[in-house]
Amino acid sequence: PDQHESLRLVYTILDVVFLIIFTVEIACRQAHLGLKLWSRDPWNWLDLAVTSISFIDVYLLLHDARVTVFLSIKTVRFARLMRMVGLVVTVPELVMVVEGFYHALASLGWVIIFLVVVIYMFAVFFCLELGTELRDEFNNTNFFGDLPHSMLTLMDIALLAEWPEIIRPIMAHRPYLFPMFVGFVMISTFGVMNILIGVIVDSTTVAHGNMERREKMEHLQKAADLWEKRIFERGLSEAHLQELGNNQTALSKRKEAIHDIIKEI
Repeated sequence: PDQHESLRLVYTILDVVFLIIFTVEIACRQAHLGLKLWSRDPWNWLDLAVTSISFIDVYLLLHDARVTVFLSIKTVRFARLMRMVGLVVTVPELVMVVEGFYHALASLGWVIIFLVVVIYMFAVFFCLELGTELRDEFNNTNFFGDLPHSMLTLMDIALLAEWPEIIRPIMAHRPYLFPMFVGFVMISTFGVMNILIGVIVDSTTVAHGNMERREKMEHLQKAADLWEKRIFERGLSEAHLQELGNNQTALSKRKEAIHDIIKEI
């Protein structure tokens, strides 16, 4: 019990320390980017939400013996696992992968529905054709005795998990069914599974393009802000230029200053 209390104290201290680090990180990022640019990134809002929930988590840890009203909220301690989102936000490549997978969910849903339909069709056929006839050859395992077991077996075959255990008895006792199994593997494993991979890769490629576009926009925004700042510091704003008029010397100095600013940017 004393050891558990010591570990609990250590974990609580670590929770507080990391919560302070995450809070300071959000504040520094907001101060660096500015509120307008910071609010455009949904990952920043997600990070803020996770950190806010973590405050409740730490509060429950520190007042565990006295909390009565918030007992039902203790499930928010699961949010501590979501703190790993902070790692995703800091690594652009991970952000790209997560965004690609998120945008691929809709297409993946339709591909999975198609896979279920294919499995169901073949499951009905093999259930009617085999049933429990080869149960002894299958080591008394119910592979095709009913529709649910038949669908589960075909899912394993689609993943090539139980291919040798099933296809060898089939070749020995029902060799005419071998082309059907091969056809199912071609459709499910080499067809649908590759479509799943292709959808994810395509969405990840789009996410990579979006990430590069956002980085370019951030660089352009920084360049524009720096340009405006330097123009005003060098006295080259519109109001200053109106005061200069057509003074050739002033115009020449203005050109030199503009070239200097361009080099700096």
